[in-house]
Amino acid sequence: MSELALWYRKRCSRRALAELDDHLLRDVGITQHEARRELRKSIYLF
Repeated sequence: MSELALWYRKRCSRRALAELDDHLLRDVGITQHEARRELRKSIYLF
């Protein structure tokens, strides 16, 4: 996978993660704290 494709995939995943409420986050096995930590990561980290 190219770096651009990987960046785009992570960007989309983080945007989707930002939309999830506490109930849905629990369903996927992460906490609100873990979600916020992921959302704070730089978009340039691969």
